[in-house]
Amino acid sequence: MNITFQWLSNNFGIVPVTMWLISFFSSIHERLLLYLICVAAITASILLANRLPRRALVFTIPPLVTFLTFWCLYLMFPVKYTFYVREYLWPGDTLTTDHPAIVALILTTLVALERISLLLRRNGEKRWTRLSTWSVVALIPGLAVLLLNGWSLRGLARVLHPESAVQQFAVGDFNALEIDAKRRRLFACGHGTNYLLAYDLRDLDKAPEKSKVEVGYAWSFAYNSEDNELYVVDSTEQRSVGQEPPQDREIKTLRILDATTLELKTTVRDLHVGYGDAWVTWDRYKGHIIIASEQPGQGTPTIALDRVTREIVYSLPEKTTNVFLSPDRPVLYMNNSYTLWAFDTNIHDVTAKFGPGKVILERMAMLPGKSELFVAASSEASVFRFDSDTLELKGILSTTFGARTLAVDPIRNLLFAGSLLSNKVDVIDIGAQRSIGKYYVGPWLRTILVDSASGIAYVSSKEGLFRVDYVSKLHGGGS
Repeated sequence: MNITFQWLSNNFGIVPVTMWLISFFSSIHERLLLYLICVAAITASILLANRLPRRALVFTIPPLVTFLTFWCLYLMFPVKYTFYVREYLWPGDTLTTDHPAIVALILTTLVALERISLLLRRNGEKRWTRLSTWSVVALIPGLAVLLLNGWSLRGLARVLHPESAVQQFAVGDFNALEIDAKRRRLFACGHGTNYLLAYDLRDLDKAPEKSKVEVGYAWSFAYNSEDNELYVVDSTEQRSVGQEPPQDREIKTLRILDATTLELKTTVRDLHVGYGDAWVTWDRYKGHIIIASEQPGQGTPTIALDRVTREIVYSLPEKTTNVFLSPDRPVLYMNNSYTLWAFDTNIHDVTAKFGPGKVILERMAMLPGKSELFVAASSEASVFRFDSDTLELKGILSTTFGARTLAVDPIRNLLFAGSLLSNKVDVIDIGAQRSIGKYYVGPWLRTILVDSASGIAYVSSKEGLFRVDYVSKLHGGGS
């Protein structure tokens, strides 16, 4: 499996391959429904045609019905993909499939071949009997729905998975979220916007406020509520997929915004922390702005800036994909998918480490005042429980498959796990160690931010922002 994925990534680009895999696994139910509809249509046409005495109708009706079925399917749910392909596989650097009639015609040809084999069998040509009618009926619709672009199935998914407790209030590609509890605003950013946005939690239908400056399609930011500041680092992951990043893309810019007005206060340029997406964390214990790049390149993977002097206080050589600051003490938990470590920001040293081997570790969460660190293990459909001091594995909580983002409700002692593949947010009672509710939200969930006081969870994803009223279902009032 890993070898296959590596080959596909090398030749078609890791981003489009990853996106296709996510779009496929997150739309299994929708594809299955469409598969059954296509099978029913083709089967009905074959049964009808086989009863007809005229050979012309026996041959023409099933291919015609097949073509119309697939053509309508691709008109409703586009099959368009754009792949960035190596030159020895395809002339040029892109291959785009966006012609539903052509794809439908190719699939119809296979059904036409089955009809030809049937006519030959009726004429005594036994060598054509290997082409089974029902194998064609089973396989061709399967190939047809396999080609569907999963993102086009989102509307159908909403119909199949109605969830009254979930409200989508923004469309776009989002990641990081923070709440200004005093002013009841939700800050958000991501690759889908070139501004940091502030939504009014009292009226989510109202257009969000925009930062007064562009933020370079920032992937992450941090909120300092005490000094009323926002720390935003631009994303340089805007190159065409499949192209090598230029060397000057290692240089990033930190923008410090006023959290009330969203105006620019100051800018710190030339941060050599890599060309990929960067996580920004506010270390409130030490007054440091921590910036960690997922793809450091020739830059420094992680640096910490003093908020006042803007000088680099320390740097770390380890590449990290997830960063989490303890809610109780100056300890920064970091992982790079296969290794987890605890870094004391007071003494600038690693105090504990854990390496699970092939288990992929994702985002983290922790209840204030508790000694457990929760880490999502997406490939295991689990959440690992670690001792927050020693990083000793204390137990495992079962959750939805593909869970990668976590959050907690400290008032109700709940853990939230958002899946990359099942499109669901699983709510787990930490004390009982069991799921007490699942909410269908949408594909490619990224960040969960829990407003415990109101019993609302805000979720970001590749397709938008969502409001989840989880308390209503817990009390038996949700769908």
